[in-house]
Amino acid sequence: MEHDNKNCESDSSQADGDIFEADGALSREFLLARGHCCQDGCKNCPYGFRSNAPAC
Repeated sequence: MEHDNKNCESDSSQADGDIFEADGALSREFLLARGHCCQDGCKNCPYGFRSNAPAC
């Protein structure tokens, strides 16, 4: 499952294996390294944000 949400765009300097899990969700490690919550309800959000929007 790919996402195209501009708030969830990844840093191209990281390998895809570090950014995405097998199901296409952004990894918790990537989200932590990014340093802030995009408030899009990402499945692995380490910041505790919950949303009814489709997950990244």
